Amino acid sequence: MNEELNELILDLEGVAPRKMFGMDGYACGRKSFGGWWEDKLVLKLPPADHARTMELPGAEAFDPMGGRPMREWVVLPDMESDEVLKLAEVAKHYVKADDD
Repeated sequence: MNEELNELILDLEGVAPRKMFGMDGYACGRKSFGGWWEDKLVLKLPPADHARTMELPGAEAFDPMGGRPMREWVVLPDMESDEVLKLAEVAKHYVKADDD
């Protein structure tokens, strides 16, 4: 886990820490939107953002069980912190809209 990035995400408005799938994660309201899997950040993204992110070199579908990737979740490649924070905001708003 990148501790600096973890703190930046936790500092986003409305974000709370939450365990999910046995990993340290993030929630907005009752919904999880991201977390750390094998030292990589995974986020739940809306379809257009998911598709764009999957095109980045090193991005991959989040498949914690093997053989059945989670549809909206993506393992982020190495990225600049500001770009990761933008995607974390997108993920946060995506689950929040679904929670309303």
